[in-house]
Amino acid sequence: MNLQSSITELKGIGEKTSPPFAKVGIHTVLDLLEYYPRDYEIYEEPVELTEIESGKKYAVHGFVESVSEVKRFGKYQIFSARLRVGEQVIQATWFNVPFLRRVFQRGSQYIFRGIIAEKNGQYRMEQPEHFTLADYDKLLYVMQPRYPLTTGLTEKMVVKSVHQVIDGGQVYVPEYLPEDMRREYDLESEWDAVRQVHFPANEQVMRQARKRIVFDEFLLFILGIRRMKEQQEELVNEMPMVEVSETARLIEALPYELTNAQMRVWREIVSDMTGTKVMSRLVQGDVGSGKTILAVLALIMAGCNGYQGALMVPTEVLAKQHYQSVKEL
Repeated sequence: MNLQSSITELKGIGEKTSPPFAKVGIHTVLDLLEYYPRDYEIYEEPVELTEIESGKKYAVHGFVESVSEVKRFGKYQIFSARLRVGEQVIQATWFNVPFLRRVFQRGSQYIFRGIIAEKNGQYRMEQPEHFTLADYDKLLYVMQPRYPLTTGLTEKMVVKSVHQVIDGGQVYVPEYLPEDMRREYDLESEWDAVRQVHFPANEQVMRQARKRIVFDEFLLFILGIRRMKEQQEELVNEMPMVEVSETARLIEALPYELTNAQMRVWREIVSDMTGTKVMSRLVQGDVGSGKTILAVLALIMAGCNGYQGALMVPTEVLAKQHYQSVKEL
């Protein structure tokens, strides 16, 4: 198995279980490793019901006092259990998991975890998770990953699959950054970052792993932009323009004087539009620094050369504002 292997090579993922993974873009082992958690959850010590705030998620140590029969209501199969937590009682309800009813024997004890609702001294939980005391003890204070999910894809499926890849020892994400660069920027190795972002020992470890992944994303983005720029710089300008007097007249008629920086950038734009290579330019500046007037001048130059131009903005309101201001100019 390698990074490009299909996820169907993993135990538990076959033709029937792979479609939910495909829905979120997971087709290969590499896709799975790069399917990072959206956040994390920390399993904390069980609490007494006197400590809870209604509507929040908690873990409680409960003894099963009684279990109802499974009842069917339309498409739902429902059963409930009465749980003794210290001196208090919780009514827990489960939907469409009838097999669990056989698990909860009278007198058995588990850690139940879920949202607890309290009203007039009555406590309720719906669809709580349940753990043996030993299993929950292993989860205490460990950061549990939470992934973006879709219909048919559960947290358990993703976690189990990622564990298979990371713990299996058959796959390794190669390092591409030089050692001195990693030291300079205090970066984890690629493989350590991938492992730790899925299953971090603590928040500090998670943040260090995330730092490496973010660094990679920005580095590859910048390299991609640079490559694109280099390619575009070689494209021949098939529609070179000529300078027009209309732009100079507008500059003179403006109710303000363009700054030296604005005039310098405008001359660079004119040079690009009249040059032999296709223009690829980003004008960057603070709000109010005069980027829009440069765009308007470029539009006028294109129009006066017999070509078309478009000024695109993110909202209709801003489009109308620009239209009005350009008309006034």
